[in-house]
Amino acid sequence: MVVNNNILGALKSAIARGHSIEEAMQTLINSGYPMNEIQEAAQYVQGGQQTQEQPQEFFQPEQPIQTQQPEITKKETLQEKMQKPRRGKFFIIFLILILVLLLGLLITTLIFKEKIAEIILNLFG
Repeated sequence: MVVNNNILGALKSAIARGHSIEEAMQTLINSGYPMNEIQEAAQYVQGGQQTQEQPQEFFQPEQPIQTQQPEITKKETLQEKMQKPRRGKFFIIFLILILVLLLGLLITTLIFKEKIAEIILNLFG
């Protein structure tokens, strides 16, 4: 019987912290480790006291096992949220620059309206 050292270390660590073997096994199941490897490691930790005849349903999670991928998706979503305000700031700055240019054009037109009218009349008149 080859025991997964990662699972074995996790079980020993959990027991050392005061958790039961069942709690440690459930945590490993929820983390996505294979059931048979967890049971082998638990047998090794318990000194072979656990038999294969124990019902596996006791250790089955109520919810489907979630992989690490949803956490990555959550991190990407968080990064996207952090980038959106940055894009929003650039967009606002861009709109303010356009507003300043249009206001400058309006003021210039009001100041030089007679000259602009004269130029237009000379072109089309």
